Amino acid sequence: MYKNTIIFVVTFLTSLSLFAQNGTLKGTVTDAVTGETIPMANIVIKSDGLTILGGASDFDGNFTIKPITPGTYTVEVSFIGYATLRQTNVLISPDKITFSDYKMSLEANILTEVEIIEYDVPLIDADKSGSTKTKEQITALPTRSVQNVAATTAGVYQGDTGGALNVRGSRSDATAYYVDGVKIVGSTNILPQAAIDQMTVVTGGVPAQYGDATGGIISIVTSGPSRITRAGMEIQTSKFLDPYNWNLAAFNLSGPIWRKKDEDRTPILSYLITSEYNYKGDYDPSAIGVPVLNDGVLESLQQSPSQFFINDYANGQPSYLDPDATYNLNSADTLGANSWTIGDTYQTKSSQNLKLQAKFTLAVTKDIDFIIGGNSQMSGFYDGSWANQLLNSDNNYYTKSISNNIYTRIQHRLSGDDGGAVKNLFYTLQADYSSYARTIEHEDHGKNYWLYNYVGKFTREIDNETLTNFGAQIPQTWSEYDVYVLDEDGNRIQDSNGDWLMETHTGVLVQNYETLGFEASDANPILANYTQQYYDWLDQNADDIGAFDANGNPIGDGIADWKPSLVHVANNALINGQSPGGINSLWYNVGLPMGIYLEQSDNRRRFTGSASADIGNHAISFGFEYEKKTDRYYRLYTDALWSRARQLANRHLLGFEEYIIDDELQNSHPNGDDVLLISEVYYQSEDVETYSTFGKNIREQLGLGVNDLVFVEGLNPEDLSLGMFSADEIFDQDDDVLYYYGYDHIGNKVNEPVSFDDFLNETDENGDYIRRVGPFQPLYSAAYIQDKFSLDDIVFNVGLRIDRYDANQQVLIDKYSLYPTITKSELAGQVPTLADYEHPENIGEDYVVYANSITDQTVIMGYRDGDDWYDAEGTQVTDPNALDAGIGVTPFLVNPDHNSEENYGLTEDAFEDYTPQISVMPRISFNFPISDEAMFFAHYDILTKRPSSSNRTNPFDYLFLASNAGGIANGNLKPEKTTDYEVGFMQALTKSSAVTISAFYRELDDLIQMTRVAAAYPMPYNHFDNIDFGTVKGLSFVYDLRRTNNVQLTATYTLQFADGTGSSSTTAETLINNGFPNLRTTLPLDFDQRHNISTNIDYRFGFGSGYNGPIIFGRQLLEGVGANLLIAAGSGTPYSQQTEATEEAKYGIPIRTTLEGSVNGARKPWTFRADLRVNKDIKIKMSEDRDLRMDVYMLVENLFNAANVMSVYRYTGNPDDDGYLSSTTGQDDALENALDPMAFYDQYSLKVNNPNNYARPRLIKLGMKVNF
Repeated sequence: MYKNTIIFVVTFLTSLSLFAQNGTLKGTVTDAVTGETIPMANIVIKSDGLTILGGASDFDGNFTIKPITPGTYTVEVSFIGYATLRQTNVLISPDKITFSDYKMSLEANILTEVEIIEYDVPLIDADKSGSTKTKEQITALPTRSVQNVAATTAGVYQGDTGGALNVRGSRSDATAYYVDGVKIVGSTNILPQAAIDQMTVVTGGVPAQYGDATGGIISIVTSGPSRITRAGMEIQTSKFLDPYNWNLAAFNLSGPIWRKKDEDRTPILSYLITSEYNYKGDYDPSAIGVPVLNDGVLESLQQSPSQFFINDYANGQPSYLDPDATYNLNSADTLGANSWTIGDTYQTKSSQNLKLQAKFTLAVTKDIDFIIGGNSQMSGFYDGSWANQLLNSDNNYYTKSISNNIYTRIQHRLSGDDGGAVKNLFYTLQADYSSYARTIEHEDHGKNYWLYNYVGKFTREIDNETLTNFGAQIPQTWSEYDVYVLDEDGNRIQDSNGDWLMETHTGVLVQNYETLGFEASDANPILANYTQQYYDWLDQNADDIGAFDANGNPIGDGIADWKPSLVHVANNALINGQSPGGINSLWYNVGLPMGIYLEQSDNRRRFTGSASADIGNHAISFGFEYEKKTDRYYRLYTDALWSRARQLANRHLLGFEEYIIDDELQNSHPNGDDVLLISEVYYQSEDVETYSTFGKNIREQLGLGVNDLVFVEGLNPEDLSLGMFSADEIFDQDDDVLYYYGYDHIGNKVNEPVSFDDFLNETDENGDYIRRVGPFQPLYSAAYIQDKFSLDDIVFNVGLRIDRYDANQQVLIDKYSLYPTITKSELAGQVPTLADYEHPENIGEDYVVYANSITDQTVIMGYRDGDDWYDAEGTQVTDPNALDAGIGVTPFLVNPDHNSEENYGLTEDAFEDYTPQISVMPRISFNFPISDEAMFFAHYDILTKRPSSSNRTNPFDYLFLASNAGGIANGNLKPEKTTDYEVGFMQALTKSSAVTISAFYRELDDLIQMTRVAAAYPMPYNHFDNIDFGTVKGLSFVYDLRRTNNVQLTATYTLQFADGTGSSSTTAETLINNGFPNLRTTLPLDFDQRHNISTNIDYRFGFGSGYNGPIIFGRQLLEGVGANLLIAAGSGTPYSQQTEATEEAKYGIPIRTTLEGSVNGARKPWTFRADLRVNKDIKIKMSEDRDLRMDVYMLVENLFNAANVMSVYRYTGNPDDDGYLSSTTGQDDALENALDPMAFYDQYSLKVNNPNNYARPRLIKLGMKVNF
């Protein structure tokens, strides 16, 4: 006995280290005539005719049954002498109490043995906690997107369909998504629609079991396995109705695998499997169309992307001796409006998506269930910027991703509602694993990085004919060289003093006449055409020089046989690693390669659990959550690899050229008797300091010696690898080319933590720094307790949640210095010359002391306490530059000589372990029913969310601080915080309609924002900090009309004022760049939509006796026909106006603007959208307990094809014109800088009308479902 008790206690406590979503059925059983309570009545919950759970009423007729897996059930109530009462379609929702009272009639008063009633979701929800939609409601909506369904909830803002959500003025990353209690990582729209049973959107009054969210909670519960075998399939297409070619195929299968041998054949092991495949020819349709080049235009540009010309001074001939004699222009520079038409779809913007979901339930005993479930989504799509569309959509990059969520859960019901002090005692243990991985790559090249920008193979040779014609016959090209004296074997000769014998000669340097052959690669055929076209043009236009005229000028003989040098090619075409220039800074040119490889992953292991019990009038639940995250990132700009190789391959030889006369060449050359032919040679040793790791490795690969030149342009991609470089050779003092964590520099995963010192000092066997960076592995844990109880008629829900967040990494001790500083108390010991210095009385012992310079730290300029600055007299100053003696604000340093040391003297001493953050979050809500038809409700919540971005300490950020002008992450961020208040009122207007009015207020604190760390040492920099704040005030109105005759309607209206100091973590970047760092003023947020209206109207005809439509010749013509209309309208969101027109359509152009009015002081236009789903539901009776249901439907998104504006240009306030072309600056630009002003005008007009400024157009899809 004691052993069993110990096992139970250990198991129960272990549950606190492991989260489930269950519902409760609660009510009272009474006599229908007398109203007296009926004790000991039997209540049974059934699904597909099989008993799931049961209980009995107590002596007061009350009952509580839990835990119940969310879903729709049949409830049977029976008692001796009374007719059995059967209630169908009872909805059990997660984390909510379903209240249902039962009035039983005596058998003598009922004609049948069983009285059947239909459950109606009550208008006044006594346990209000979020807005829940059922499978039937979700299926009826004209959308399949989780985000779109959630956006029908009052207080939820969504820009365009399928877009991110802002819940009650919070940022889009503040909302958490759960599926079956598993927090979703990565894509949130991951489930096949057939798998969804219910979806709950919580915008306020968040239960204590939910944490790590300051916006809202979207919780999805999947369907459970059916008790009998069921299956279904669905197909959908838009191929015949719109040009976007959206297609879907789905199936579902559910049923038992193993049954008991009892009368009901109760399932022991059951399953549910669902799947959904989507293919979209154009997954991001344009409301205004997209440009498509006319037939043959693109093909012509791809074949001949350049036009070549000869400078006037070159006498009509390309010159081998003068590579600048020729130049090239882009063929597409002169494209005008007559070269394209406006088509319906993007050329290369397709996507594929596969969703899988499975759930297996094992009934170990009647009180113990073991569940294994999960879902997976695999997707791939082509994407590219708007600048890629006109000419280069073939090179849109390919993104593939996979999301997996797997969980195991055991639920043990220890006692029911059967008396005793503790009732309905149960616990749930869950372990889950979530992962998200994303890769951006060239679909064909993958990790073959050297192929990304590969043009082709160049072959180097000394062309004797070219050397003769351009060197040997032109004395002006001869030079004087000091050459080594060689013996018969070609070795240098030393004199008696050991010095090398040398002679001075005049001649031709052979290496100046190296020519390049070219073999185009098929890896990037369009890119290769830039160079092949140049070679072809030279063949037709570059005459060999065979003689001289009377004045000594060379004369072409009409023979086109000289090949270009490397300089010719680099100046007029492309060599490996180069990319073609853009078209008027508007469009990417044909063949521009996708020069990026990126992979990232986010894996989370979570152990959660809960326990619940009813003690008297209190329903108490408590639990614990633990999560370990492993985050990795690797990004490489592949176009830099070839240039890095060129820089490093022969670095140890450049500048150390020596010269010899090669007797063999001299004697064999036709002009050997007329001129000396001098060759470059090298005599470097293996241990020369500038001999690069890449240079060594590539020579080893090719079998070359240290003094053999490596011709990089002639290398094959398969001969090259990233591992040939040392880490620092790729970085080259910055992390622009390569950036990672959780990897080493060649892309191998690093699993263990790596300290800052290890990153700085760890080397390989060759002495090269390895630069490993560990993955980001923060730790998150939480505990909560919640008590739901009633006091008189008021239902209270009181909870407390405590979160602990540990970034689990080293962070900078002092953001103002990358090096250990000296405080007042340390100064005397560190700087003896200032031992007797008298500091101002108000300067604390731990204040940092500032010096006059880094090289001569002898004069005190001031002090700092945290963010507070003082001058040398102790007077507080607002501008730290008052401490600058002329070379920057400089603290006294423990090691002022750090610049002369390796890694700039950076050490781990300037870093410390992150201090874990504890968040205490009390939550209280109450519902106060005034009557059966009215109820007040209110809540007060404190919510926190751990930092979700810019919170990784990456050593690269500090080692290469000078190159990180755009800002660095801050590993020392703390959780963001929201304080949420709401008060509301629900009133039933009729038996089938009710209205809800609520007012809410939110205080947003410690939001993450970019900020400038001025006066930092060794230089100021930008990073992220918890400095943003804001407030949200709003009023929401919800009208709910339950089905009355044929109509069901839900209408919501939200009035909201969302103000803050930043809409996202990078809002301040523009202000910082414009010289206004750290400006903190509350202004309307980007998603501050003043008015939001959503209306959902469902009109349908029933079946059989429930049909009330037209009847023709005895046939119920519209039986099962329905329509669901979803209307969304909203006022415009804010934007900031500017005073002058700027070239917004161009890329790569630095733009400085002047604000007109206030930030976000103007508003975009209203938006209106209507979506419609019309369907015909057909029922076919297959057997007594089985129907075949067929649903044929048409779904129309954006029914009226409204061109809703999502973004406008700040000068004009229009989505299609930035005002630049009509400005004086724009007209001058076209006339003075454009090759063809009219073509520039046409191209700019096309580019500025960006489809991304508009919401999606109308989409029409036909579909059919079959379930049986």
